[in-house]
Amino acid sequence: FIAVNDGVDSAVESSNDFNPIRNWANELHAKDTSRKVRAVKKLQAERGERLGGKPPYGYRCDPADKDHWILDEDAAPIVKYIFDLTVSGKGPDAIARILEDQKVLTTKALYAQRKGKPMPERPYHWAGQSVAGILERMEYTGCTCNFKIYSKSYKLKQRIPNSPEDMFILPDTQDAIVSQAQWDRVQERLKLEIEVTEEWLETQETMSADVDAFVALTQKYVDVQKLTPTIVNEYIKK
Repeated sequence: FIAVNDGVDSAVESSNDFNPIRNWANELHAKDTSRKVRAVKKLQAERGERLGGKPPYGYRCDPADKDHWILDEDAAPIVKYIFDLTVSGKGPDAIARILEDQKVLTTKALYAQRKGKPMPERPYHWAGQSVAGILERMEYTGCTCNFKIYSKSYKLKQRIPNSPEDMFILPDTQDAIVSQAQWDRVQERLKLEIEVTEEWLETQETMSADVDAFVALTQKYVDVQKLTPTIVNEYIKK
């Protein structure tokens, strides 16, 4: 390895003497830079600035001020409709099928149509995951939500969801599509649906194990010509 600017040549042993010190200094500089960037981002958030990201489906940038969001006249009613369907008892997958049956353009298809780009092969095919993503966006209540994700270290690229108490939320920064009360009610319903799904999966796993045991027992006695009390008791137990 040769680094001309640093005077390093791995074939010359003496040229590597300062590498540990140089590496330590470089890491210290990276760590200090990361700390400064975090401090600047925190200051921007406290001033009410949005920390990156395009407007979600339902909003668009104000032509007069790119940092301000305004309602998207085509998408905002769909967002409201999705929340209303959830409150009425529909889940994300069911809502996706309703939107597809009613030929509502997906997010990707709507943006492609506006930009004159080729439309997706299935422009009305909504996914339940996409619907769930819309239902989880707090910004639809009219707020700015910063620090929704974080990284444990400047060395790691992985982003971890932040807890609500560690987010910086500034209310009334754009027109709301849904009320806070309706958003809270939808979150409670989504949480309940997740709990029910997890309980159902646990039940299915238990039932599957029981069925496997019964099949194994059946295979064990497949050639039996005569039932005995032991065999009968094993079948009753299973």
